[in-house]
Amino acid sequence: MKNFILSWGFLIAAALLDSFTLYAVKWRSNMVGQFEPAGFSEMKNYFLNFLNHPLLWAGMAAFVIGLFLGYIAVTRMEVTIAYPASVGLHIIIIFLFGTLLLGESVSALKMAGVFLIMIGIWLLSK
Repeated sequence: MKNFILSWGFLIAAALLDSFTLYAVKWRSNMVGQFEPAGFSEMKNYFLNFLNHPLLWAGMAAFVIGLFLGYIAVTRMEVTIAYPASVGLHIIIIFLFGTLLLGESVSALKMAGVFLIMIGIWLLSK
């Protein structure tokens, strides 16, 4: 059980934290609008406004914590399993965050893709 938690458990937690970071960035960019580079002053103002929200800072903290959890998981797993599983988990979690929290579109093809990724993760774990 301990080995499972320190490998798959930490890998899943790292994927959740990293995916939360991406969600926070996307959510904040939806609030402040798309980045349109014009001049240095406009870029500075955009980024100061962008960084001015606690959720974004929580996302950055989650990213750092996720790095450490991912490192621990990779030291306990084969990299040929850990990395593809991590990428697949990110895709699934981001899909859920995007559709459930950001109201992004869902299609049959997207659902089929997520299902195939889930099968791939399962096959890798065997």
